[in-house]
Amino acid sequence: MTEDTQTLAGRTAFVTGGLRSISVAIARKFAAQGASVAITYNASPDRAAEVVAAIVGLGMAISRYGQPGEIASVVAYLAGPEAALITRAEIVANGGMTA
Repeated sequence: MTEDTQTLAGRTAFVTGGLRSISVAIARKFAAQGASVAITYNASPDRAAEVVAAIVGLGMAISRYGQPGEIASVVAYLAGPEAALITRAEIVANGGMTA
């Protein structure tokens, strides 16, 4: 690939609604431009696997499934002293349920 096609190299894209046509197109475009891409889904694991395989084909997918404990970790972090400087921020950690 030429340098122009790697404009997102070293960056990470988090695409919600990763199984909808527009989101799949966005995820593929980001991957083609060099970004590592994570998608969300709440149903259709077979379709999710297809999308991930297509992005892995571009060499840039984050191909693992999130776990419920990861949501608990976000909540624990926000409730702890380490998050004292986070103010007026919205952090949606729902596994893509509202995507």
